[in-house]
Amino acid sequence: MRISLALAFVLLAITQYVGPIAATAYAALASLLLGLGWPHLLKVPARRTLAWVITSSGIIAAVVSYFGNGGLGMLIPIMALAVIATFIVQLFRGTGRPYRLQSLIGTSAAAFLATLGSGWVVLARLPDHQLVYVTAAAGFVGAFFVARQLSYVAQGFGAAASIAVGIAAGVALQIPWVWLLPTVLLTAAAGFVFRLVAERSAALPSNRSLVAAALTPICALGPVLFYLQVFMSGSFYKLITF
Repeated sequence: MRISLALAFVLLAITQYVGPIAATAYAALASLLLGLGWPHLLKVPARRTLAWVITSSGIIAAVVSYFGNGGLGMLIPIMALAVIATFIVQLFRGTGRPYRLQSLIGTSAAAFLATLGSGWVVLARLPDHQLVYVTAAAGFVGAFFVARQLSYVAQGFGAAASIAVGIAAGVALQIPWVWLLPTVLLTAAAGFVFRLVAERSAALPSNRSLVAAALTPICALGPVLFYLQVFMSGSFYKLITF
């Protein structure tokens, strides 16, 4: 798990550096992995159909974000369509009827997360996206301290090292402290989520469900960093662009 998380942050930094096309591919791949693992995580019937709904939602959102006007407004109708598609699947499936409500809520949440992953695409389209490198550096270091068997002392050292590396990267990139500190703290919060996943990984049914659970904070971080970067660069019109 540690290697996969570290690799995810490295790929995140590389794709942001390469450009929007690479970021779109990254978001699509994250949606695919999330779609393949989330139904197994929930242990619900109709896994293939629900995986298709989750994956297609993320891929469509990534493509729309690449060709759109640079905002996140188009994600709202995509999320709405994902909920409708999930409801239709639950309505017509023939097995697991007592678990329809849990499956509907869980799949809708995964579709939301897959859609939010396209935030990395619009972030890559901005002229400046230095905050991504702060998150990638801090997350890369922190990923090696999320294993279940590590002591609390090692976990505390890992959190401190992650924050220190993130701050060092921000100082090297000359990012103002008012934007650097929220970015580092958000990355630390994502690391806390990773830690919770690691503690419960023994109870997860398969490796694909573990990967899906670990991708959730990465997908959610994209839009948050986008808005932080927009505020930092002063491009406030991006906040109302659809």
